[in-house]
Amino acid sequence: YDRPFLWGSKRTGPDLHRIGNYRTTDWHENHMWDPTSVVPGSIMPSYRHQFTKITDIETAYAEALTVKNVFNVPYDKPDMPKLGTLEEAQKQALEDAKKIVAGMKNQSVKDAVANGKIPEIVALIAYMNSLK
Repeated sequence: YDRPFLWGSKRTGPDLHRIGNYRTTDWHENHMWDPTSVVPGSIMPSYRHQFTKITDIETAYAEALTVKNVFNVPYDKPDMPKLGTLEEAQKQALEDAKKIVAGMKNQSVKDAVANGKIPEIVALIAYMNSLK
């Protein structure tokens, strides 16, 4: 339900279709921290900044709510993703983040989630894990 659609855009990088079936949270964590440590010769940059940058749940929620209202995306309908209230979305995001960090080694990321903050790397890994 992403808007705007980017049809015709040039794709760069590997196809990530079904990556959640064969890569683990641990693999993604190591790959994002130091890509060449798991894929020798990789030209992918490191994403270490995402280990400290905190997600902006309020903005993400506002964008999803706007898409729901303006484009009639069927959030909160039977058998569709639940958007709920901002408070519900924040609570669900934190619960989901706790499941992801259980498989991570980075202590500062674990500490951030324990303190109610979700580093961007957790959201990225959750997304990658969902691609099945």
